[in-house]
Amino acid sequence: SGCGREARAPQASGFCTEFASRRARHRLVIAMDESETSGAAKRQVFVRCNGRALRTTVAALTSFFESCGKPTAILNKWGEEPVGGAIYEVALVTFKKNKACEKAIALSGGDLDGRPLVIGLNTKPPARRGVACGSCRVFVGNLAFEADDAAVRAHFASCGSVQFVRFATKTGADGERQAGYAFVIFSDPDGRAAAVDAALALDGTTLCDRAISVAPAVQQPKRNATKGQGRRKSSGQPGGDGGGETKLLRPAAWRHDPKTGLTAPRPKKGAWQRDR
Repeated sequence: SGCGREARAPQASGFCTEFASRRARHRLVIAMDESETSGAAKRQVFVRCNGRALRTTVAALTSFFESCGKPTAILNKWGEEPVGGAIYEVALVTFKKNKACEKAIALSGGDLDGRPLVIGLNTKPPARRGVACGSCRVFVGNLAFEADDAAVRAHFASCGSVQFVRFATKTGADGERQAGYAFVIFSDPDGRAAAVDAALALDGTTLCDRAISVAPAVQQPKRNATKGQGRRKSSGQPGGDGGGETKLLRPAAWRHDPKTGLTAPRPKKGAWQRDR
């Protein structure tokens, strides 16, 4: 009887293995049906690397899946044909038959150019590519002091999507208050600045009982002055009032007098002899 038990044990283990493989195949078929109904491509697998970029090509992936069958399409994670055949992060590989898809998933863990691959059934639609959003702005002058952020946004809402309003302020005897002008910044996803053209048409309209002026915002050039450098004018004559060329002084040519609290150019060597 003991020998009979030992003889039946391999049969039982083989039956369990076959049952597990059939069950896994059944789950794969169900997942494929769900991916078809959810909008994802049928018989499509994703290929990626854990913790690092994939950085491969369409030709390398085609050669890697040669034993499974020729892929019908190899796309990037956006669902687009890769430019120049280069894939950087995730690849979406589509096959013609279910068996080819099963064989491709079985290759998960294999190496491609020294990088271990993670391959699984893709049940989601491709990711949406983000759209870079730029901005454009206009200058709004003759603003009433009572005009707030909500009033300016409502006035320019028909021109486009207002990102924010930047009010110019000045400090006086009464403290900080508005300077009477502002900059309105719009979203400009396509770079055509259509919102600026629409905003310029509002020039002369009334906002808070005051006619405003709208003009394109001009970017001021950046100053090239370096911190710690000063300027002095020399006329070329002793005791002159200046008017000559401007000469930059190095930071080492300045000194600080702790008694007076002033910072002045360091006198040249031998100046004390001329003063005598």
